[in-house]
Amino acid sequence: MGLFDRFKKKTPPEPAAEDVAIPELPALATIVELDADGLGTLRFDDDSTLRFGASACRGFAPIEGARVRVCAAAPRPYGGVRATEIEVADGAQAELDALYEARDRSLGFDPGADGTASAMMLGTVTVMFERPVENGRAALREAFERMGVLAEDVQLDHTPSPVLSIDGRSLQVFVGAGPLESDALDLRHLGGDAPTHGGFLSLSTGLASIDAAAPLILGAGPDPWGPNGAMRKLSKVVARLAAHGTHVVLHRAGHVVYTAEEWQRRAGDPDDETCRPFTAWIDVGFTPDRTRLATWGLDVAMRPDIVVAVEDPESDAAYRLAHDAMMLAAYRMTRDNRLPEAGDVLHVPPGLGVGPFPVEGGAAALVPDASCARFVARDEDTGAVFHLEAIGEPLDEVWERFVEEGGDPLGYVAYRTLLTAQLESVWRPVASLGRYDLPQPVPPFEVTVYDRGDDYAFVTCGLARVRQAGGSVEGDTAHVELLLPVSQHGPQLAAAFADFAMFLHGKGPDVPPWCPNDVVHFEDPIGPSRCFVLAYAGGVPLAEDATVTLLVPTPLEEDELEALRSAPNRGDWVSAHGARADVRARWVPS
Repeated sequence: MGLFDRFKKKTPPEPAAEDVAIPELPALATIVELDADGLGTLRFDDDSTLRFGASACRGFAPIEGARVRVCAAAPRPYGGVRATEIEVADGAQAELDALYEARDRSLGFDPGADGTASAMMLGTVTVMFERPVENGRAALREAFERMGVLAEDVQLDHTPSPVLSIDGRSLQVFVGAGPLESDALDLRHLGGDAPTHGGFLSLSTGLASIDAAAPLILGAGPDPWGPNGAMRKLSKVVARLAAHGTHVVLHRAGHVVYTAEEWQRRAGDPDDETCRPFTAWIDVGFTPDRTRLATWGLDVAMRPDIVVAVEDPESDAAYRLAHDAMMLAAYRMTRDNRLPEAGDVLHVPPGLGVGPFPVEGGAAALVPDASCARFVARDEDTGAVFHLEAIGEPLDEVWERFVEEGGDPLGYVAYRTLLTAQLESVWRPVASLGRYDLPQPVPPFEVTVYDRGDDYAFVTCGLARVRQAGGSVEGDTAHVELLLPVSQHGPQLAAAFADFAMFLHGKGPDVPPWCPNDVVHFEDPIGPSRCFVLAYAGGVPLAEDATVTLLVPTPLEEDELEALRSAPNRGDWVSAHGARADVRARWVPS
């Protein structure tokens, strides 16, 4: 026997559980007693009673008078029976909210208090609505449910003020039954006009961090924009509110106001994991001394704002270049989950467009080329500030040198800027479909639809960026894009045309280059046929002596193929065949 064994108490035998007469479960009941420790009594409709603890309540806090459904009960360790699973009875949520509000009022809290002052001082984002937003537990719950906000990972709680719990992260909710009127609102994007609205909902993530870099000091840290990131989830909630609202106010970005439609455009689709909607949370402008351009509002994601020095603040070209660099730096920080550091280099292609989705062209879009401007980050008191070190060469000169001498092609963004500038000078773009990060040897490309007045034209953009193996400039076979004139357009037709382009440019280096009047055979139909002839449609001059050839894939039937083979002048036959309205109509789905 050990020294302390003699002091051990024997465990008393567990008494038999008492027989408690309760209805068959599940059964409806009312909470009739509740003490400060969360222990209480349930009374069933047959007047029988049952004890319970607060931990048995699922999705609500117990309160006297609440109508509930008792789903399960179990014996207590030392006798008796206790409820183990309780939920709100069907149709009883409004009554429960009224009980909570009565208790809150008795404690001196006004559930209908206006949140205007709190929204302006503590709010992170505010969504304005055309009609007044009614305060109170039941009304607020109904509003969030109607707008699709509440979900498995988004719950409405009260402490006693309203709180949205997003996957464990609490956001204070401020409600305004009238307009959010404040001279502090930044109305630049509304032309200076105050937004007309009847009420608002404001969400607060808490006070801004003093050091926005803190989460990343010891490593990459959590990714706020990742699939389960806090900013992605917050963006989803705001997107659902904005779908019913009129305007969105970003308080961390200087109380800047956007229309709800503009905020949604900037946010893209937060439900899409490829989308990182940082662009929906920022504003852009000069620093007070007008020597630098900066983002405002990234501290909402616990990240520093990006600052870029502007070479000439009065120059539109210098502004655009600094703006592209600033947005690219923010994009990289968001995508890489890494803070900018001194020595970081940005290669900024001309015409770069940064948004919530991956840049058009995928990885190829950001490959440096001679047309890129070069920015380098320097360590300054305000953090890493990007400064211009070199301006890229003119696009047409880089393209002409590539066509004449070979070497590395233009980056996708630079080539796209060059080609679309020519096409958009005569046609109006209306839609596009991208095919990026493709297996070799197919280069990234997109299909753009242009309105030509009397009809439409599908044009590929990106294929000619890479020279056809064996092609020649003299034979119009070095740099080839595809064109398809049609009477109407749609996504199904664009996808079929893109598939054709992929197959055409997926040939190996040993296959001769595609030339005007060549016949293309496929094992399975692509679009309208298995057989096509490539009709010559002219060229697009991207530089003085560097033209991109346009070929039209024209469907052929068996008898037409025989006629083509026997035609005395193949080019004339192809031109006449491709001009026929019935042949052009074959591409359009019936």
